[in-house]
Amino acid sequence: MTGRTFRLDAYNGATTATAPLDGFAFAQPISIIVEYDPIYTANLAERPLWLYRRADEHWQHIGRSYTYDPANSRVTIQTTATGEFVLVQGPLQQVHLPRVVGR
Repeated sequence: MTGRTFRLDAYNGATTATAPLDGFAFAQPISIIVEYDPIYTANLAERPLWLYRRADEHWQHIGRSYTYDPANSRVTIQTTATGEFVLVQGPLQQVHLPRVVGR
């Protein structure tokens, strides 16, 4: 996975002293605005930025609306989910490897 991950957590109350609400989803989509370093996005026209969320042991594409602002090196994404996210350029290439058990 190339890219820096970040977390979006929801808490019950006004402080983070309690544990985040596991599996929380917003009733309505919220906007996540991510700023990126333009030096790493030279081919943005061919390979746009995509947001993925960790779902158990794999990454799930967040396929909601994206708004690109290349002049300010920002992308805005709509989501209802919380958890661990990563912003990458283009779709992830998934490689399926065989599972080897014992000898």
